[in-house]
Amino acid sequence: METVDLFAVEIYGDGSFYPGEIIYGDVYLKTNEELTLREIRIEFYGEAKVFWTEAPRKKRLGQRNYTNYEQFLNIAATVYGKGEY
Repeated sequence: METVDLFAVEIYGDGSFYPGEIIYGDVYLKTNEELTLREIRIEFYGEAKVFWTEAPRKKRLGQRNYTNYEQFLNIAATVYGKGEY
């Protein structure tokens, strides 16, 4: 039988955040028996992927496809415990 009934992270907002903006949310943990925990750590990861197509002014050149990727965020935060991994 599993000890953890529920583990969820709820982030308020629509999922788009701006530089310097504070992100609010809640962490939910429900167990069906007593647990001893060393830490609860949340890892945050944010990225952007884009794809677009441009048609040239001269048809003989053909269509061009572009893609790009950027990682914005990759950090961890300890919300319970000392944070010693």
